[in-house]
Amino acid sequence: MSAGSCALGLTTVYVGQIGKGLTLVEGKDVALLGYGTMVQNCLRAQTLLSKLGIEVTVADARFCKPLDMKLLRQLCKNHAFLVTVEEGSIGGFGSHVSQFIALDGQLDGRTKVISHIQIIPIRLFLLETNAFYAS
Repeated sequence: MSAGSCALGLTTVYVGQIGKGLTLVEGKDVALLGYGTMVQNCLRAQTLLSKLGIEVTVADARFCKPLDMKLLRQLCKNHAFLVTVEEGSIGGFGSHVSQFIALDGQLDGRTKVISHIQIIPIRLFLLETNAFYAS
């Protein structure tokens, strides 16, 4: 058994490193950063958006604190849109990510951050994305 996994009965569970997220799918247009159970919804959205020709990165943040600063910087550097997806409320994971990105100087006018996607209609997201491709 490796240091990154543990056995629970007959099941092996990947534990990983505390504070490190995982990139599940690589894309170049939009990054979806999921937290908790919403990662599965990010994967579903990636499938739907790929049918529209939009290449989506899906990342699993895995932790709210500590944030994976390296992953966040990479997502901002490589994507025009970063969307946080969570079940929480205002002041939760999306706010934590937004604050880090702002304090880290990542909001240079190139990356747009959309937090709390559960209260932003996907239609608005698609309109923003289409405007991005039109310009």
